[in-house]
Amino acid sequence: MKKTADKLWRPDLGVNENVARRLPKLAKKYFKSGHRALDKERDWKDVHSFRLETKKFRYTLELFRPQYGPGLEKRIDELKHIQTLLGDANDYVVTAGLLEPVAGSEPLRSRLAHKAETKVRELRSWWQENLGTDAVERRWILYFQRLGTQTSAAKKALLSPKQPASHAVRSSRAPEKQPATKR
Repeated sequence: MKKTADKLWRPDLGVNENVARRLPKLAKKYFKSGHRALDKERDWKDVHSFRLETKKFRYTLELFRPQYGPGLEKRIDELKHIQTLLGDANDYVVTAGLLEPVAGSEPLRSRLAHKAETKVRELRSWWQENLGTDAVERRWILYFQRLGTQTSAAKKALLSPKQPASHAVRSSRAPEKQPATKR
């Protein structure tokens, strides 16, 4: 049986504490997978697994936009860029695979394989320039940890934001007419 500390989501903690506890671990795992998958010695199967992991990580982060606000968008945009490059490469690989039984398709399959490898090389280069350092990985992890260190007032504001009265939602019904007053 697992200890409470090993649970993915601890019911004795609030949303922010659980998020601040789990997302740094997910980020660390994601970066480790990225470094491993984008090593030049890896084959398409490893890169494809990283593509799926990128999707899961991005969708997980999107769930917690309310907790992190607009600062999270830059990270999500970076994951979208990775997904685009890997998605394009995957399209080329799958298409080449579908053409394999077709006689005379070797030149086209070769071009598709070259395009797929070009996308992966582009991603490897982008990763090294943008996410491939220990310092960037630490910044991501610290960013996700910050939620658990906010003051109680800030945590309450994140969990139940209140709009100022001037921004209150108004009814869509037409205002009732006031009875005419006699003068």
